[in-house]
Amino acid sequence: MDVIASVPNVPERPEPPRNPLASVAAAIEVAPELVAQGILLDVELRNRRHAIETAAAAICRRHDLNEHSVAQALWQRELAGSTALGGGVAIPHARIGVISRPVVLFIRPKLAIDFDAPDGKPVEMILVVLVPSAGNPEEHLKLLKSVAEKFADPLFRAQLMENNGSDDAWSSFAAWLRQLSGRSGH
Repeated sequence: MDVIASVPNVPERPEPPRNPLASVAAAIEVAPELVAQGILLDVELRNRRHAIETAAAAICRRHDLNEHSVAQALWQRELAGSTALGGGVAIPHARIGVISRPVVLFIRPKLAIDFDAPDGKPVEMILVVLVPSAGNPEEHLKLLKSVAEKFADPLFRAQLMENNGSDDAWSSFAAWLRQLSGRSGH
């Protein structure tokens, strides 16, 4: 099975002129995959490694993928540098050779866990993103940027923390996607 871990963090370059529709398109691409069954709330997680393994198992059950390969790709990327953004959020991600479109899973642990975040705070929200290895790396980065920008919004994070069920969490994501679609003219 062809599995490729994502490229380690690349040093920042001066940002090119911003195309607001690019991040909208990338975020909308996630929407079909982030349905209620792609949301796990109040999950018992011991640590960062266990979070990766739990995410891989859940994704692979739903998408008929090889659990070991997905977990290995996610963990290799994690070892290259923590995917924690700070503010209680992590976005583990990897490039996978056996998928044709992005696959995502949102996990809210029962208790926050250490994820080696840059601000030292434990993680209480995890969005796992798998993208096709054959896909455009720039699109992968745009998708991650769009997701990171949304999780930087304290109101959005608060909504996700207050949700009582996966349908409520999906509603928070759906509202964001509707907002993006409205800005893009879709």
